[in-house]
Amino acid sequence: MFGNGYDSDNNNNNNNVGLSLDDVCLQHLSQAQQIEPNEVETFPGGEFGGKWFNDVIHGRFFLDQVAVAFIDTPQFQRLRKLKQLGTANLVFPTAEHSRFSPSIGTGFLAWQTVSRLNSFHKTTIADKFDVTAVTLAGLCHDLGHGPFSHVFDNEFLPRALPQDALDALQWSHERMSGLLFDRAFDLVKDELSPNVSESLVDGDQRRIADMIMANRPEPGTQSFSKAWLYDIVANKQTSIDVDKLDYISRDSYYTGVKHDYDHKLLLQQARVVEDEDGPEICFRYSAAHSLHDLFMTRAKLHQTVYTHPKAKAMEFMIVDALLAANKALGITDRVRDPDDYLHLNDSILEVIENPLFTAPGVDDDPPDAGLLEAQDILRRLRVREIYSFVGEEQIPAAMNEALGKVTAEEIMGHVDTASAGIKLKEVIVQNHKIDFALRHKNPLDSVWYYKTSYRMDAHGRRTAESKRYHIPPRRLSSMYDPPVVDRRVRVFCRSRDQRKVNALREGLTRWASTVLRGHYSPRADNGGARPSDRTDMVEHRTPKDLRKRRLSARSSGGPSDHETATKRSLRGALAD
Repeated sequence: MFGNGYDSDNNNNNNNVGLSLDDVCLQHLSQAQQIEPNEVETFPGGEFGGKWFNDVIHGRFFLDQVAVAFIDTPQFQRLRKLKQLGTANLVFPTAEHSRFSPSIGTGFLAWQTVSRLNSFHKTTIADKFDVTAVTLAGLCHDLGHGPFSHVFDNEFLPRALPQDALDALQWSHERMSGLLFDRAFDLVKDELSPNVSESLVDGDQRRIADMIMANRPEPGTQSFSKAWLYDIVANKQTSIDVDKLDYISRDSYYTGVKHDYDHKLLLQQARVVEDEDGPEICFRYSAAHSLHDLFMTRAKLHQTVYTHPKAKAMEFMIVDALLAANKALGITDRVRDPDDYLHLNDSILEVIENPLFTAPGVDDDPPDAGLLEAQDILRRLRVREIYSFVGEEQIPAAMNEALGKVTAEEIMGHVDTASAGIKLKEVIVQNHKIDFALRHKNPLDSVWYYKTSYRMDAHGRRTAESKRYHIPPRRLSSMYDPPVVDRRVRVFCRSRDQRKVNALREGLTRWASTVLRGHYSPRADNGGARPSDRTDMVEHRTPKDLRKRRLSARSSGGPSDHETATKRSLRGALAD
């Protein structure tokens, strides 16, 4: 996907006669990225000893020597061995991209964003050190992901470690990204030439790590005047950041999911507006629809790709395999040390499957039972004997807060275990939530917009002044202020025995009708009553239904409801 060397394009060489190397690079950079010269002048590091890259999402772009030095570290190259979408490639065959390409794409978008915001502003608000810092934060923001990405964070570690150990570890992939970045920073600082390493000033290491972990400066601190820089890579205010702009476009491309938003248009409509409350990244009013499309596309990807039932079933199988092999391979021990963690990636499955690990040793020791169990789970995965998806029930919005985490024990309380022979350890319950990236908040509530007014100064020159303002989403459109959390309870079964699956499905339906009570509408795909079988629903008649009813009445010789009503109205009119 990405070229990993100098570009060999030598077209129009005759036009370059007499130009300096920097002028030639500026010329090529302007043509390739179609941006203004004043943006090119803010290129990270100010050096042109980097490389050209060709990307399916962003096209052809250039990264400087400092960025390339980080890309060539072991910490960054590890991303080649981490699937971006976990197990989704087992459902969507073209979703084979790793975390390597999105990280480079995010680094480029970070540079492009800070450069454009700087060039659009009437004064310089970001120097070359700021641009370098934001670019490197974009490049390195995902260094800390574990095997199969979010599966490791959200499913494996919470089950592999006791809660107190997990709390003491303070684990997050963002925090590990910061630790791995520190290792990469030390390597790069020592290897770069002095004139290039000047792009990395004292304090940048801590500042870049803060940008990765979205640690925005507090009001009153020295760095607060540049707080907007900390919102480019990871934005906790609105969740609109270049990480999201890249992965939504890239994941949509590789999975075939269509989307309507244009990340290039969003960047063109962004400005930094300063007032008494500090600097903020704001958007034009016309960007509101694109922003809404951004979050709707994210939700769509979660519904159709990231949490696809079969992909989740395979995730649970991988987690079970990792848990079974953990004692033998010491997987959880590696998360405590960034140097050990460096060697933990998706190839862990190949390590587990290696028959040498379970072959008798020199002393004829018996094979590790956990590894044997893990190998059997992965064998089932390879031949598509995946865990069964039983069904799901949607939690009404009114109960989102009141209803706690649903457990397998609760569902099993409504299952006829005696006749089905199902055991608790065979049941998996997923508390599934899809939101707009800010939990129960609508991110559009936190977006700032700007309006520019023009006036003539004392010298007769036209000057522009931008002010920011807020628009509640409901004022933009009633569709922009819906419930922002879609919560469901999903049930999976480790067994493929259809008797057990059916018993669980019936138990899930009984649980929903009992717990959700008046909010519950049985789902047809869970074995509940179909809409046509229910007596508590108001019949919804479409024009097609009415035509069928009239034709049926005529064929039986009796009048239709419509004909009867018409005759009654005519009789009433004649009587008058």
